[in-house]
Amino acid sequence: MVRAFFIDKLYVPVQTYLKQGLSPIKLAEGFAWGIVLGFIPLLGSTTILCMVASFTRKINMAVIQLINWFVYPLQLILFFPFLKLGGKITNSPVPFSISQIKLMIETDFLGFLKQFALANLGGIFIWLLVAIPIWYITLITLNKLFKSINLKRQTIQKK
Repeated sequence: MVRAFFIDKLYVPVQTYLKQGLSPIKLAEGFAWGIVLGFIPLLGSTTILCMVASFTRKINMAVIQLINWFVYPLQLILFFPFLKLGGKITNSPVPFSISQIKLMIETDFLGFLKQFALANLGGIFIWLLVAIPIWYITLITLNKLFKSINLKRQTIQKK
Protein backbone atom coordinates (compact mmCIF):
# COMPACT_ATOMS: atom_id res chain seq x y z
CA MET A 1 0.00 0.00 0.00
CA VAL A 2 2.75 2.47 0.97
CA ARG A 3 4.87 1.28 -1.92
CA ALA A 4 2.00 1.81 -4.34
CA PHE A 5 1.50 5.31 -2.98
CA PHE A 6 5.14 6.26 -3.60
CA ILE A 7 5.13 4.66 -7.04
CA ASP A 8 2.02 6.62 -8.01
CA LYS A 9 3.01 9.90 -6.39
CA LEU A 10 6.78 9.99 -6.97
CA TYR A 11 8.09 7.37 -9.40
CA VAL A 12 5.47 7.92 -12.08
CA PRO A 13 5.91 11.73 -12.03
CA VAL A 14 9.71 11.29 -12.23
CA GLN A 15 9.24 9.08 -15.29
CA THR A 16 6.89 11.65 -16.80
CA TYR A 17 9.30 14.55 -16.23
CA LEU A 18 12.15 12.57 -17.78
CA LYS A 19 9.96 11.64 -20.78
CA GLN A 20 9.14 15.32 -21.25
CA GLY A 21 12.85 16.09 -21.55
CA LEU A 22 13.68 17.36 -18.08
CA SER A 23 17.33 16.52 -17.44
CA PRO A 24 18.22 14.27 -14.49
CA ILE A 25 20.33 17.04 -12.91
CA LYS A 26 17.49 19.61 -13.09
CA LEU A 27 15.07 17.04 -11.69
CA ALA A 28 17.50 16.25 -8.86
CA GLU A 29 18.00 19.95 -8.21
CA GLY A 30 14.23 20.42 -7.97
CA PHE A 31 14.02 17.59 -5.46
CA ALA A 32 16.95 18.97 -3.43
CA TRP A 33 15.48 22.49 -3.25
CA GLY A 34 12.01 21.14 -2.50
CA ILE A 35 13.37 19.08 0.39
CA VAL A 36 15.53 21.72 2.06
CA LEU A 37 13.08 24.58 1.59
CA GLY A 38 10.26 22.30 2.66
CA PHE A 39 11.52 22.01 6.23
CA ILE A 40 12.75 25.57 6.84
CA PRO A 41 11.46 26.75 10.23
CA LEU A 42 9.39 29.58 8.75
CA LEU A 43 5.83 28.33 8.79
CA GLY A 44 3.80 29.47 5.80
CA SER A 45 6.78 30.42 3.65
CA THR A 46 7.77 27.29 1.78
CA THR A 47 5.55 27.71 -1.27
CA ILE A 48 6.84 31.22 -1.92
CA LEU A 49 10.46 30.20 -1.28
CA CYS A 50 10.09 27.27 -3.68
CA MET A 51 8.59 29.60 -6.29
CA VAL A 52 11.57 31.94 -5.95
CA ALA A 53 14.00 29.02 -6.21
CA SER A 54 12.12 27.73 -9.25
CA PHE A 55 12.41 31.04 -11.08
CA THR A 56 15.97 31.88 -10.08
CA ARG A 57 17.39 28.38 -10.66
CA LYS A 58 15.19 27.61 -13.69
CA ILE A 59 13.70 24.53 -12.05
CA ASN A 60 10.38 23.01 -13.03
CA MET A 61 7.81 24.52 -10.64
CA ALA A 62 5.75 21.33 -10.46
CA VAL A 63 8.78 19.28 -9.38
CA ILE A 64 9.87 21.57 -6.57
CA GLN A 65 6.31 22.06 -5.27
CA LEU A 66 5.57 18.31 -5.39
CA ILE A 67 8.54 17.62 -3.14
CA ASN A 68 7.80 20.64 -0.95
CA TRP A 69 4.33 19.24 -0.26
CA PHE A 70 5.76 15.79 0.47
CA VAL A 71 8.13 17.09 3.13
CA TYR A 72 5.63 19.47 4.75
CA PRO A 73 5.05 17.11 7.72
CA LEU A 74 8.80 17.23 8.32
CA GLN A 75 8.59 21.01 8.68
CA LEU A 76 5.96 20.65 11.39
CA ILE A 77 7.94 17.95 13.19
CA LEU A 78 11.21 19.93 13.10
CA PHE A 79 9.82 23.40 13.82
CA PHE A 80 9.96 23.15 17.61
CA PRO A 81 13.40 21.50 17.79
CA PHE A 82 14.77 24.25 15.53
CA LEU A 83 13.03 26.87 17.68
CA LYS A 84 14.40 25.33 20.88
CA LEU A 85 17.97 25.13 19.55
CA GLY A 86 17.65 28.59 18.06
CA GLY A 87 16.57 29.95 21.43
CA LYS A 88 19.63 28.40 23.04
CA ILE A 89 22.12 29.89 20.59
CA THR A 90 20.50 33.35 20.67
CA ASN A 91 19.96 33.22 24.43
CA SER A 92 16.23 33.76 23.84
CA PRO A 93 14.53 30.55 24.96
CA VAL A 94 10.87 30.36 24.06
CA PRO A 95 8.57 28.64 26.56
CA PHE A 96 6.78 25.59 25.24
CA SER A 97 3.85 25.38 27.62
CA ILE A 98 0.60 27.07 26.67
CA SER A 99 0.24 28.66 30.09
CA GLN A 100 3.75 30.18 29.95
CA ILE A 101 3.17 31.49 26.42
CA LYS A 102 -0.19 32.95 27.43
CA LEU A 103 1.37 34.65 30.46
CA MET A 104 4.19 36.13 28.36
CA ILE A 105 1.76 37.42 25.74
CA GLU A 106 -0.46 39.00 28.40
CA THR A 107 2.36 40.61 30.37
CA ASP A 108 4.87 41.58 27.66
CA PHE A 109 3.59 40.97 24.14
CA LEU A 110 6.41 42.85 22.37
CA GLY A 111 8.99 41.09 24.53
CA PHE A 112 7.46 37.76 23.59
CA LEU A 113 7.56 38.65 19.88
CA LYS A 114 11.22 39.70 20.18
CA GLN A 115 12.14 36.53 22.03
CA PHE A 116 10.25 34.35 19.53
CA ALA A 117 11.80 36.17 16.55
CA LEU A 118 15.33 35.75 17.94
CA ALA A 119 14.74 32.07 18.67
CA ASN A 120 13.33 31.59 15.18
CA LEU A 121 16.30 33.41 13.65
CA GLY A 122 18.59 31.05 15.54
CA GLY A 123 16.50 28.14 14.27
CA ILE A 124 16.96 29.35 10.70
CA PHE A 125 20.71 29.46 11.28
CA ILE A 126 20.63 25.85 12.54
CA TRP A 127 18.46 24.92 9.54
CA LEU A 128 21.03 26.46 7.21
CA LEU A 129 23.82 24.40 8.76
CA VAL A 130 21.76 21.25 8.23
CA ALA A 131 20.26 22.20 4.85
CA ILE A 132 23.53 22.77 2.97
CA PRO A 133 24.88 19.21 3.31
CA ILE A 134 21.39 17.72 2.84
CA TRP A 135 20.94 19.73 -0.38
CA TYR A 136 24.30 18.62 -1.73
CA ILE A 137 23.92 14.93 -0.80
CA THR A 138 20.38 14.87 -2.21
CA LEU A 139 21.49 16.50 -5.46
CA ILE A 140 24.37 14.06 -6.04
CA THR A 141 22.43 10.95 -5.00
CA LEU A 142 19.25 11.72 -6.93
CA ASN A 143 21.14 12.83 -10.03
CA LYS A 144 22.73 9.37 -10.18
CA LEU A 145 19.37 7.70 -9.53
CA PHE A 146 17.54 9.76 -12.16
CA LYS A 147 20.29 9.13 -14.72
CA SER A 148 19.83 5.41 -14.09
CA ILE A 149 16.04 5.64 -14.42
CA ASN A 150 16.40 7.70 -17.59
CA LEU A 151 18.88 5.22 -19.07
CA LYS A 152 16.53 2.30 -18.34
CA ARG A 153 13.63 4.20 -19.87
CA GLN A 154 15.64 5.01 -23.01
CA THR A 155 16.82 1.38 -23.32
CA ILE A 156 13.24 0.10 -23.09
CA GLN A 157 12.10 2.62 -25.72
CA LYS A 158 14.79 1.46 -28.19
CA LYS A 159 13.63 -2.17 -27.99
